[in-house]
Amino acid sequence: ETIISKYIEKYLLVRAGSTGRPKGVIQSYQNILHFIDCYTDQLTVTHSDSLTLFSAFSHDAAVMDIYGGLLNGATLYPLNIKEFNLGELAEWLITEKITIYHSVPTVYRYFIRLLKERGDRKEWAFPVLKYIVLGGEEVREDDIVKFRERFSNTNLVNLYGQSESSFNAAFMAGPDTNLKKVTLGRPVKDTEILIVDDEGEDVEVLGIGEIVIASDYVALGYWNDEVKTVTSFGERYDLGRFYRTGDLGRLLLDGSIEFLGRKDSQIKIRGYRVELGEIESQLLKYDRIQDIVVVVKEDKNGNQNLCVYFTSESEISTGILRADLAQSLPDYMVPTYFIRLQKLPLLSNNKIDKKALPEPERSIIRDDEFIPSRNDSERRLAELWSKVLAIDFEQIGVNDSFFDLGGNSLKIMELASLMNNEYKSEVKIVDLFNYNTLMEMVNLIDITEEESKRKIMKFTF
Repeated sequence: ETIISKYIEKYLLVRAGSTGRPKGVIQSYQNILHFIDCYTDQLTVTHSDSLTLFSAFSHDAAVMDIYGGLLNGATLYPLNIKEFNLGELAEWLITEKITIYHSVPTVYRYFIRLLKERGDRKEWAFPVLKYIVLGGEEVREDDIVKFRERFSNTNLVNLYGQSESSFNAAFMAGPDTNLKKVTLGRPVKDTEILIVDDEGEDVEVLGIGEIVIASDYVALGYWNDEVKTVTSFGERYDLGRFYRTGDLGRLLLDGSIEFLGRKDSQIKIRGYRVELGEIESQLLKYDRIQDIVVVVKEDKNGNQNLCVYFTSESEISTGILRADLAQSLPDYMVPTYFIRLQKLPLLSNNKIDKKALPEPERSIIRDDEFIPSRNDSERRLAELWSKVLAIDFEQIGVNDSFFDLGGNSLKIMELASLMNNEYKSEVKIVDLFNYNTLMEMVNLIDITEEESKRKIMKFTF
């Protein structure tokens, strides 16, 4: 405690805000110590453990990993997954003897899918991997099912928390757990989780309400935002300090909490908190855009994608919109789809009818002529694109950009792994960012295959 307090009195976590301006969440060194104490107890972390670090330093998950390792004398393994071939993650976990894997569910799902694509291998038994820890997004029943199919000596942990309260509940499943439904588990020590109605009164068991965290270790407030601090944090005589999460939940008969979504428009993409209003406010800076709404759509692979529906006097290049947004927003907040409509569907009360919005995959707006695959090489790669992007093979043209069709940094990592497995090549992720059309990637494959042949010939000689 003396060492931590000497260097860290307070720290600031920055996340998205609904007004278009990021929010700073103020935490303290006492909170770090409490969270890591709970994390250590939950996972029995010791000096012999090896922990992953996938999250950016500005993300609350990184605090758990960094200090979870530091304060227990464990070994920390940072890995920039944007520059890493996810197809090699299994080998990396085994080679480095990782005992605690921690990521958002989205990354975990890519990992599991790639394991399945590459087939069952005996050496992928992960003999020393004790825990797969998921947090930052909702964990689904299918995540547990796939976990039980792939792991025999490992436990899966669903951590629940926010930047404002870090880690306040956990659900654990073993390979033989008889799962009925995924829950948030039970509160950690010195923490109480309440389900309250709109008046702040406790709801009865099985009733639905807002999840409220009561603990002395919730955040100190928001940086330079007293109004938001007052509305989100408070004190009650029988509970002490508390934080209103904005999440909906239900208290089950066994004392665990079931997560039921959000009260407001806030969602999470790849573990990052996203305010849809922030994206809308950026796009409304375009004079040509009249009406707009941003929603979340789930694709065939179960991935959540941001979709923009807008009206404008004339067509606007999708590529230009995406490129401009990338200058002002982080990549996880840049929408996958941009769909121009003649008008937005409305309900009788004049609110936008989000259920009536068309599915995005058939609304691709191109800046040039559509040219389908012309040979076997282009068709083979287009099929891989189709698998990763969850769109029809016939919709992919040779001049299309992977990102314009819905790609992002995680999806391009999955594509790189599939390409290297399919072509036995050594395509680098950074090259796919630079050469991102179908035609450019085919040429890139030809180059890497030729280089691989030269290496083999040189070694043989």
